[in-house]
Amino acid sequence: MSSELLYHTPQSISAAIALLAEATTVGAVVRVLAGGTVVVPEVRESLGPPAHLIGLRRISELKRITLDGQVLRIGSLVTISELLRSPIILENTPVLAQAAGKVAGVQVRNLATIGGNLCNAAPYADLATPCIILDASVQIQSASGERMMPVTQF
Repeated sequence: MSSELLYHTPQSISAAIALLAEATTVGAVVRVLAGGTVVVPEVRESLGPPAHLIGLRRISELKRITLDGQVLRIGSLVTISELLRSPIILENTPVLAQAAGKVAGVQVRNLATIGGNLCNAAPYADLATPCIILDASVQIQSASGERMMPVTQF
């Protein structure tokens, strides 16, 4: 593993996808950073850092909570604390807000994101259960396109 850490801060989803595709094409080790509650400790504890760390925090479209008719959209960078406070979440999916209130402590909730919580696939992915109950899907984007997948299959 490389001892050099290259940190990238793309401004858009397409730029992040391009960085990820480019780095993986050349066989580089890559980690994507959302809130950092899992990735940062892993990088610190590993034998060496990933060659590329792609921080998503500057991608504003991933931080939105919107309601389009009957479709609730939650960006993957929405923090657990934001889920707790969002009037849209509280009004339309209170079970998700209740579950968010049970995630770790305040400090972790202020950093951890819904996307990171679901993507980590750990037994403590507290938000997976309410997302399954709500019949939620995730939108997955990559260099080869975009697709929707039920959380139950994700």
